[in-house]
Amino acid sequence: MIRDRGKIKWQPAHFMPEHRAMLNRITIDDKKQKKPQLDAHEFEEIGYIVMESLKCTIPIKVTIWKDGFFMFRTGIVDKVDMLINIYS
Repeated sequence: MIRDRGKIKWQPAHFMPEHRAMLNRITIDDKKQKKPQLDAHEFEEIGYIVMESLKCTIPIKVTIWKDGFFMFRTGIVDKVDMLINIYS
């Protein structure tokens, strides 16, 4: 009877911690997405939605791009800081 190790046989061996860290970093870098570029019309539309949430306490879903990944948040806007540079 032949005993097969299944998938374990084909998994790479990680002998060194640096090797594992490098493979993890490559995997994460492959999943990153480019930062979307918004035009003036899209900024205006976002501003309108934010102000409506502030005025009428309507919950909104916000998609945030950070370091190559998108995060999703849902909530009600309670304050708007007009001094933040949105084009940076």
